[in-house]
Amino acid sequence: MSEAPSPQQLVAACQVLVERGWGTSTSGNLSCRCGDDVYATPTGVALGEVSADGLSRVDLQGRLLDGPRPTKELGLHLAVYRMQPNVRAVVH
Repeated sequence: MSEAPSPQQLVAACQVLVERGWGTSTSGNLSCRCGDDVYATPTGVALGEVSADGLSRVDLQGRLLDGPRPTKELGLHLAVYRMQPNVRAVVH
């Protein structure tokens, strides 16, 4: 398995999307899997405003462990991680 991305890398990816004009307002969501934890963009927060401290941290069942409420599309992300254990990040 490849190395898991960090929450800081997730934030950096958010910034790249914003800089390229691909992440406007609160559209789009990102997450990364770090072991049994998933870091996801929170609901209602623009990608350009996401910080590592402001990410949602959930377990693979979707239970909130830390941070704000995650994106409403979290179920999609979790399904990918459960079905494809080698996947380390989801962007949509």
